[in-house]
Amino acid sequence: MLHSMAIGGEAPSGLARLSSKGVPVRSLQWVAVLLITGSLIAYFAQDGLFRLLMAVPGFVVLLDPQNRISIAVCLAVLGILTVWSILRFKKTGSPKLTS
Repeated sequence: MLHSMAIGGEAPSGLARLSSKGVPVRSLQWVAVLLITGSLIAYFAQDGLFRLLMAVPGFVVLLDPQNRISIAVCLAVLGILTVWSILRFKKTGSPKLTS
């Protein structure tokens, strides 16, 4: 995957190089290093790992402007839903739709 990203220009171009046998050795080495690093973090920081794993994607999502707009829309909808649940609209003669 890292090799494909390098070919597409989404990762450093050095990771797109192949060995003489057609193997993306540099990409495989980087993936191995990242896997070992992740394993060490999981081993030594077992208690705080879940918070770390939840914080990183949340931070990355906030960096993209389009995601910020989506998050704002979701928060607005959640705000409207909470107001609606507080008001509990009821129509006489119809079954109770909200509880």
